[in-house]
Amino acid sequence: MDEPTASEDVKPQQKAHIAFPGEKILQGIVAINVFMMMCIIFIDVFLRYVFNAPIPGSYEIIRFMMGIMIFSAIPLVTATQGHIVVELFDGAFKGRAGKIRDVCVGLVSFCSLGMVTYLMYVQAGQLARFNKITGYLELPLSPLAYFMSALAVVAMLAQLQLIWTRITDKGPAQ
Repeated sequence: MDEPTASEDVKPQQKAHIAFPGEKILQGIVAINVFMMMCIIFIDVFLRYVFNAPIPGSYEIIRFMMGIMIFSAIPLVTATQGHIVVELFDGAFKGRAGKIRDVCVGLVSFCSLGMVTYLMYVQAGQLARFNKITGYLELPLSPLAYFMSALAVVAMLAQLQLIWTRITDKGPAQ
C-alpha cells in the first residue's frame, strides 16, 4: 500500500497577510541593511586579520544597522503573522472561541508593541536631552531611537489592522 507522504498530509494554515503603505520600502531597508552589514563585517574581519587594520568604528556602525534592521522587520513580521507561534491549544479553540482567542492574542501583542513604542520614545527623549553620542564616531543616538519608536508605531498599526480583520472576518478561526 502506498502511504501518503508528509507533504500530502500536512496542509499549512492560511494566515492573513495585510498590505500596508511602505511595506516595500521596509522590505528594501531590511534587505539593503542585511547586505551592508554582511559587507562591513566581511571587510572588517579581512582587514583586521590580513592587514591588522580594522574599519574604524565598525562596531558602532553595525550596532546602528542592527537596530534599524530589527525595528524595520517588526512591522513586516507582524503584517504577515510571521511570529513564532506555539499551537498547544489550537484544537481546543474552534469557531467563535478561536476568533475570540485570536483577538485576545492580538490585543496582548498590540499592548506589548505599545509598551515598546512608549519606552523607546522616552529613551529617545532622554538621549536627545543629554546629547548622547557614540564613543568613537560620535554619532547622536536619539535619531536612531526615535526612528525605532516610529517603526514600532507602524507595527502597532499593522497589529491593529490584523485585529480588525479578525473581528470582521466571517470565516473560521485560523
